[in-house]
Amino acid sequence: MGFLTGKTAIITGGGRSVLSDGRCGSIGYGIATAYAKEGANLVITGRNVKKLEDAKEELERLYGIKVLAVQADAQDHPLGIPGVIGFLHGHHIQNRPVVQR
Repeated sequence: MGFLTGKTAIITGGGRSVLSDGRCGSIGYGIATAYAKEGANLVITGRNVKKLEDAKEELERLYGIKVLAVQADAQDHPLGIPGVIGFLHGHHIQNRPVVQR
């Protein structure tokens, strides 16, 4: 168990991108992986549903955590990233700690 077990992290831009040489090309996915390795459940946001679903499937399979994938562009929310976090906290992850990126 990692030091983030029982916590929930919200990661923007967490979709899984693969470069032509097979490496992961998404900084958000890399951050999500680091949190997952430490046992955190995740809420990942991004614009591309396919990349989010790929990330969700792989992170849950590899690390045994729960992942909620939400199609959203944090820059488009009128209150920015704090507004998106507030929305998610109020609707999806009530009564759980939130770790901001």
